[in-house]
Amino acid sequence: MIKPKNKPIRFIAPLLLCAALFACAQTAQPGQTPSETTGAVADPVVTEAETLPEPDLSGLDYDGHSFVMLTEAGYNWEEVDVSEEMGTVTNDVTVNDAVYQRNLMTEETLNVSLSMLISSSVNSDIKKAASAGDDAYGMVMPSTGTAVALALADYFYDWNDLEHVNLNMPWYEQGIIDDVTIAGRVLFMTGDFGFRDKDNTWIFMFNKNLLSDLNMTAPYDLVREGKWTLDVFGEMSKDVTADIDGNSKYDAADRYGFLTTGAGGAANFLYAGGNKIVTQTSDGIVLSLNNERTAALAEITNDIFNSENRTHTDAWDVIERMFAAGQGLFYSEIMAHVRNLRGMEADFGLLPSPKYDEDQEGYYCHVDAAAPLMCVINTVSEPERTSAVLEALYYYGYKYVRTAYYDVALTGKHIRDGDSAEMLDVILGGRVFDMGYIYNVGTLAGMMSTMISRKSSDFASYYTKLETKAQTDLDDIIAKISDMG
Repeated sequence: MIKPKNKPIRFIAPLLLCAALFACAQTAQPGQTPSETTGAVADPVVTEAETLPEPDLSGLDYDGHSFVMLTEAGYNWEEVDVSEEMGTVTNDVTVNDAVYQRNLMTEETLNVSLSMLISSSVNSDIKKAASAGDDAYGMVMPSTGTAVALALADYFYDWNDLEHVNLNMPWYEQGIIDDVTIAGRVLFMTGDFGFRDKDNTWIFMFNKNLLSDLNMTAPYDLVREGKWTLDVFGEMSKDVTADIDGNSKYDAADRYGFLTTGAGGAANFLYAGGNKIVTQTSDGIVLSLNNERTAALAEITNDIFNSENRTHTDAWDVIERMFAAGQGLFYSEIMAHVRNLRGMEADFGLLPSPKYDEDQEGYYCHVDAAAPLMCVINTVSEPERTSAVLEALYYYGYKYVRTAYYDVALTGKHIRDGDSAEMLDVILGGRVFDMGYIYNVGTLAGMMSTMISRKSSDFASYYTKLETKAQTDLDDIIAKISDMG
């Protein structure tokens, strides 16, 4: 079963922090880059985490080396750059300034020049660069599926071998290191370089106005007391559905207890309930779904999705519009959608995904595979230089981008109450990275969605059909990475 991470992200006095940063930050005027404002980015409030020593990069000078970051088109990599040509990162100037400051500090510290290249053919671009043995790209950021395929084909450096990279530091995602490392190798990374990995964390939202109309109490205290469970969620979300348009059909014009997309929403219940497809144990890396809890989760999830018209699933944009229009009590999606709800008339709150039961140690929130993975092609000629640039980017991302985006842009602008800001701490402290999901072992990641689409909860039968392939996949993955030079 999943265990809570021992390094949760902490948000200290978010409302005070928000006020302090907004008071200091200056808004760029039309025609200005963030560096031309009188205050490019506010100094973050000092917390315990910020007292960590800076990376020792003193004395390093790379003579203006051009460090190119290759990104995949269509995956919103705008967090990489805030140049005039690229426009802005989000609608939040403070975040734009923070990304600009991260890049500027990296460039000034190491005397390098950062740039971004967006490509619709990242897979072939990486292969060509590796074949040529050139330094076309300092860092590549493919989608998860592309990154995994290339990692298994031995295209990437082990981050442990990058001299200046200190993976013990909090600006690197410890969930990747703890749960996705194979044979001691870390072939891709995410973390505080940017924010898309956090944006892709599955969460729950609820409509406060509708909750009040239904004479229910916000579940914040239940979360604090460890009592926000799937059973409680099931009770609160039933008997909410209403045929608003009166056409005797339940469709996107009606109201529901729960709104979500199909595949992602279903998979999230698996992780929320404390399970993973693959687990690291003292005896090695093993398949870990075949247990009574998964069978019970299949029953609960099928009931929530398929009984009494409680749940409506649809395309993400349809579901988002429905929740914004007040047509759902609960809504589950990745965190990026919180920003899209800024104009929602009704108040809404944030929650972690509900636990399996009160005995479960913590709340777990699944990180979707749309999150970016950062990699280094293993033919770069100067890995020492590359490692220094990466350490600087991640450190300054931790110092500026993380603070600006979550403590100001998200907590300060888009989250509407202190309780939700507290819930954000719980959500980010319980994020789950599953090796079985990332590597798509035996296609088990889609099993819950498949069962729900067929209105079945027969976990044993579905798992039996997939188990042999899953074990073969896992063995092959471990063998390929173990055999890398």
